[in-house]
Amino acid sequence: MQPTVTSGAPYVVPPTGVKITSWSTQANDQPNQRVKLKVYRPLAGLSYQVVGHDGPFTLTPSEVNTFATNLAVQRGDVLGLGVTAGSPNVSCAFTAPGDQYFLNGSDTADGSSVTFTSGLNLRANISAQVELQGATGQRAAALKKCKKKHSHKAKKKCKKKAKKLPV
Repeated sequence: MQPTVTSGAPYVVPPTGVKITSWSTQANDQPNQRVKLKVYRPLAGLSYQVVGHDGPFTLTPSEVNTFATNLAVQRGDVLGLGVTAGSPNVSCAFTAPGDQYFLNGSDTADGSSVTFTSGLNLRANISAQVELQGATGQRAAALKKCKKKHSHKAKKKCKKKAKKLPV
């Protein structure tokens, strides 16, 4: 699990996050790797509650594996990667100087609490797409339609109108 990073995209759900729509992990070259997305909610210190998971899935070796999901989350929830028992040498983390990585060797059930140990200079090998509250895609769709307008004046008017729509 990755509570903080020194740079780059965070592993914590933003204030307006409502659900995870997809997630990815980079597989190493070993066959039969099985992993799952795990989502944790902070309790106190190194203790967290498992609030949900997606998977497990068998990874295609040596590729970024991406999975669609519909997993409800809340502000402050933290991404993690769960490894299925018996999976060979899954690449759970990669070197990231200054980062703090939390580790626990158990596959804790949803709703249960877990206490982690802390490791340094590692980053979890997982990323996710989080849908934000109020994100409707209306603005992007309207701006796309504006490209089809033929005159400069019509495009300008269309873009002005589109920018007033919800993101």
